[in-house]
Amino acid sequence: MAGKAKIVVSDLHLGAGFAQAGNALEDFTKDEDFARFLDQIKQESEAEGREFELIIAGDMLEFLQVPATDTFDPRRRYPPQAYRPSSEDDSLKKLDLIIAGHPTFFAALRDFLAPAHPRRTVTIVKGNHDVNLHWGAVQDRLREVLGATGKRAGLLTFEERCVSREGIYVEHGNQYAERFNRFDNFEEPHDPVHEGQLVLVPGSRFVIDFFNQVERERYWVDGVKPLTALIWYAFAFDFPFAVRALASFLRVAPLVLLSSLALGRAPYLSEYLTDAESRRGRVTAKTPAMALARREVAKAHSALYRAAEAKSREEGARVVVFGHTHRALSLPLGNGGQYLNAGTWVWVRDFSAEDEATWRELFAHPERFTEDRRLTYVRIDYDREGQPWGRLLSLS
Repeated sequence: MAGKAKIVVSDLHLGAGFAQAGNALEDFTKDEDFARFLDQIKQESEAEGREFELIIAGDMLEFLQVPATDTFDPRRRYPPQAYRPSSEDDSLKKLDLIIAGHPTFFAALRDFLAPAHPRRTVTIVKGNHDVNLHWGAVQDRLREVLGATGKRAGLLTFEERCVSREGIYVEHGNQYAERFNRFDNFEEPHDPVHEGQLVLVPGSRFVIDFFNQVERERYWVDGVKPLTALIWYAFAFDFPFAVRALASFLRVAPLVLLSSLALGRAPYLSEYLTDAESRRGRVTAKTPAMALARREVAKAHSALYRAAEAKSREEGARVVVFGHTHRALSLPLGNGGQYLNAGTWVWVRDFSAEDEATWRELFAHPERFTEDRRLTYVRIDYDREGQPWGRLLSLS
């Protein structure tokens, strides 16, 4: 075990590509960096004879922001109905567009795989944005593109939910965070009403119906997590935007949104709906709306920490890794284990502790923030007794 290691990345969110050509919904622009990252691992692997397993812990592919079309125009504003289809055939159309939009990325993955001397493998865990990986035809297409067929088929593994072996537990994490991103049956996510389709949970419908439209105007909004926090932030700093977001969320998940207020906090919402000063943006980061935003951020992270503690006990894992929240972190668990979050390679920032001036600068000059990215990953090594230990690292 001392001669092997695992690398975990999460939340890459590859869309249809062509960001420079006008695709405002493309969040992954680090194809060259990813290729360099895999090349560094490959060089270490060959120089030291170390086996590596690359685990992609969900949301590698952004199926919710890729239209189910045969051809793709990066400047076209596709309607929401173009993004909703999730059948096996439609998922293949989306996947083909993603592959065409990121040739460098998929070439790097293909070159990373090695059957021996030393062995390098890839394991892909699905997340709530790429639940379409459930389809066999989607997996087969990726095998074809990555050259993982025939005798090389064992180099690429797909997991419906998690990796639990060798002292580690890796899962995306959406099943433990916000309720609107949870599936009733994540292993078999079929829509019980629409035959041949996959379930679109409320969070997915919100992305399709709201984010896919508003990102063309404010490309940075998807970097604010979680979704409910974004709404409370907006009530403090962009009231018209907040009203649009609230209306969209109420359409897809009214009970989920209202429950985030909880008993005793409901007056905060009415305060912002009636306060004329708030409508003109004359508020500070100390207002109740900002307190609600901070609460939503903390709630999502604490839920994953509790899940990590449970998985460590249930699975006997010393290292538990999640993604989903886009917040990279490393924390000790009560039993001596570790919880790590692999973070994301797309732009993200928590503005809950920022002042009003910072928020106003974000709205006026988002480019000053969105290029500030940490390309984080988790590395898991094993000691001579076969015990894993993890580190949160960043691509230099």
